Amino acid sequence: MSLDKKRDNHFVPVMYLKNWSTSRKVQVYRTLVQHENVPIWKPFPLNGIGYLRNLYINTKDGEECDMLETWFDQHYEAPAEASIAKVMSNSKLTPSDYKNLINFFALQDLRTPKKFIEHLNKDDKDEFEVMMKDVVERAISKGVPRSFEPSGGYRFHDELPLKLQITKDDKGLMVSVEKLVGRASWLWSIKHLLTNVSSHLHEHKWTILHPAKGESWYTSDNPVLKLNHYGKDGYDLKGGWGNAGTELILPLGPQHLLYTLVGQKPPLPRGTRVSMEKTNVINRMLVENSHRYVISVNQCPKIGLFHERLVLPDEVKYELSQWKSLNEHHAYSEKEFYSTKYA
Repeated sequence: MSLDKKRDNHFVPVMYLKNWSTSRKVQVYRTLVQHENVPIWKPFPLNGIGYLRNLYINTKDGEECDMLETWFDQHYEAPAEASIAKVMSNSKLTPSDYKNLINFFALQDLRTPKKFIEHLNKDDKDEFEVMMKDVVERAISKGVPRSFEPSGGYRFHDELPLKLQITKDDKGLMVSVEKLVGRASWLWSIKHLLTNVSSHLHEHKWTILHPAKGESWYTSDNPVLKLNHYGKDGYDLKGGWGNAGTELILPLGPQHLLYTLVGQKPPLPRGTRVSMEKTNVINRMLVENSHRYVISVNQCPKIGLFHERLVLPDEVKYELSQWKSLNEHHAYSEKEFYSTKYA
């Protein structure tokens, strides 16, 4: 497949969305629209929703590379597709199936536009300091020759968007670091977390739950839910993969939900149909956790009660312009950053 065909990067894959489809179309409720005349519900073809142009394009080496989406597909989506199909048919699941589902959960938690925006806006000082400590320790452990002289250049640390310069004099070592925060750092963080951290998710006890009779699960453009409860009515959606008490949730289809309660055994066995109250809570949280749209197997009026859509023409116009210029802006920043080579 050519690069041009991979510019439409699907952050919610077709193989996942098809479980909510009728005649290869899904019903979409937008939470932000440009004007009142936009239909409250609109059917979209499976390949016409859940993607952004150039979201996973990497330009580190001066040339555009689309290998990350291929990696997502081969290592996460393709294995999960067969396992999700078994879930849909209520077939027996093997440990390998659960592994595939959990890995897909991790990918979907990291790869969406909402997560990209959070990455750009978050205060990552502590994370950066931990990362830097590892970088410096690894560099020093390789040894710095006695004859090492400042070269005025930078050494790029693996695929991490950091430039590292180590100089040595009679007083010791001087370490200089420059970091790039943007698409490159986000893509690096996704692969780093999937490769080195997501294995902890396999330590939890997962199950598959059904909604109350007559109801269905929703999904969205940000489908992974990490729900914390505080007391009777307090909650937030900022749970972590290893936070005790966090509910980790991913709808797999209108009647099937991947679920775990971190630090505890699942309160309900696989196949349990939860109460109407629990169904409404999870669905309301799934809607609240969405970014710009919710997907349902049918046009459900209840979603409008959970999230009233906003009519903000200027914000819609601004967002569209930002996403349209995504590749141009970040490719320029990456080119400038990586243009300094070490001697």
